[in-house]
Amino acid sequence: MAEDDNELKKAGPDAGNGEKSDSWREVIRRWLRRIIIVLLIFIMLVAVAWFGLIGPRAAEVANLQTELAAAQQQIDTLEAQVAELQSIRAQRSILSLLVDANSARFELARGDTEAASAALQNTSNTLYQLNLELGSEYDETIEGLETRLSLARESIQAENDLSSLNDLEVFIGTLQDLLKGLLSK
Repeated sequence: MAEDDNELKKAGPDAGNGEKSDSWREVIRRWLRRIIIVLLIFIMLVAVAWFGLIGPRAAEVANLQTELAAAQQQIDTLEAQVAELQSIRAQRSILSLLVDANSARFELARGDTEAASAALQNTSNTLYQLNLELGSEYDETIEGLETRLSLARESIQAENDLSSLNDLEVFIGTLQDLLKGLLSK
């Protein structure tokens, strides 16, 4: 440092000011270089982070969103199939009830009240299942069917064939109307 001061004194008063301004310029240049280098390193790190970490994650997110949309579409398709299957189950139950009622009618026409009563033995369970399959929307219809079934059974027990056949006809007609209504949906 002492040597620098001696050189400044030898060079004269104007030379010292010029050198000082040159040294400040050098200091500023060095700092600007350092700042630019640090900024370039920072930009490179951001670019590496983007392409190395964020880019693949963004692609993975886009892929997962595509898979989610496909899964949602599959869920919608399956829900539609479940609704259709429930409708088919209800139709199957109605057809089973029609078979029971027609079997009972046939046996009554033959004069065999025991076989007619046996044909209607599982009908209450099938009606209960139908009620579950159709839901509360058809409660009134199911109640009417249960009433007709009870009346038909009582008439069969009382060996009143005409009344039994009439109740079974109404029971069958109601089932047919219900089936037509389900098929039209």
